[in-house]
Amino acid sequence: MWAGGSYWDATRSEDQGLTPAESKPPVPGEKRYPAYGPNAELGDHGLVAGRFLPFHRGHQYLIDFARRSCKQLTIMIFVHPGDPVAKGQRRSWIARHLEDPAIAVHEVETTLSDETAIPTKFKAMIAPFVQGVSHFFTSELSYRSVADALGSTFVPVDPSRAAIPISGTAIRANLMDNFRYLVPSTRPWFVRRVAIVGAESTGKSTLCARLKEQFGALVVPEWTRVLVEGGVEGGLRSEDIQLAARSQIASEDALAAQVVGSNAGVLLCDTDLRTIYLWGERLFTVAPPQWIKDQIPARPYDLYLLCDPDVPFKGAPERDLPVHRRAFHDTLKKALANEHVVELSGSRDERFQMAADAIISLFGSTTTLLSRRGTIMV
Repeated sequence: MWAGGSYWDATRSEDQGLTPAESKPPVPGEKRYPAYGPNAELGDHGLVAGRFLPFHRGHQYLIDFARRSCKQLTIMIFVHPGDPVAKGQRRSWIARHLEDPAIAVHEVETTLSDETAIPTKFKAMIAPFVQGVSHFFTSELSYRSVADALGSTFVPVDPSRAAIPISGTAIRANLMDNFRYLVPSTRPWFVRRVAIVGAESTGKSTLCARLKEQFGALVVPEWTRVLVEGGVEGGLRSEDIQLAARSQIASEDALAAQVVGSNAGVLLCDTDLRTIYLWGERLFTVAPPQWIKDQIPARPYDLYLLCDPDVPFKGAPERDLPVHRRAFHDTLKKALANEHVVELSGSRDERFQMAADAIISLFGSTTTLLSRRGTIMV
């Protein structure tokens, strides 16, 4: 029976084999076991290792956890041949996130498909960079044998992904839905940059507005339009073309760093450097500065949406020269011959549907699109 919140056995007497511990009144806070062992101190040197492809919030949690548990931390990045993100970029992501002198970040190239399969080789790979590892922090239980080989304490951090439910494999498989799990320093690399280009009055800005509403994307404004609407006296000058190009670059990179999960990983650019350069050629007798042309191949877009001039012209005829729209469109189309281009025509609704489908298709193959990023973007 239950009495007063305790169990009372009426059939058992106090002298029926009770041990001294059972008969002794309980002491609040008394330990059940004889000792806790030595006092736990911060680890001397922690290690975190992996591919970090890409660097995501699960990795961030792992690294921050390890940093708070050790006096010094080393992060090892394993780079495989053919990785879509080359050596240097992942180190840049992590270093920009950390900015901590007590953390060292190293990269090592390896052909091993699984670094944990042979713990002795793992130990040999990291030996030139770190020795005397006291604690090995990881979210992979398979790394236990590696910790044993290093003679370090194995510390599993969120192996079930309960705290941060994401993995690099899941992000690579579905970037659009999992973009929010990328660490801010990583996002500009994975943002899908979409340039909406075309001749004047072809519905570019209207299309940007609808796509922004559809995807929650950020939009980079057309800087030549910004300057004109800002009251440039006497029309655009040659120096305004340079200012527009510089502003385009600065605006794209600044906004790419602010794309978050709710933006679906998409940055819409209402024009691009190539269009600005060609527009400068069209307006002035002298070609725009060479630096603008040199920057064009260094700033790739994942998709160009080229708007056909088959919609009624709206604008200032004396400024926009509508009779030259088709010729400018053809020039731009020719310049984009080697790029990923979807040409939009028909009604505004038809254009929007084609554009939306093209953007969604961008997220079907992460590896293919990452290969377009030929340089380290900082």
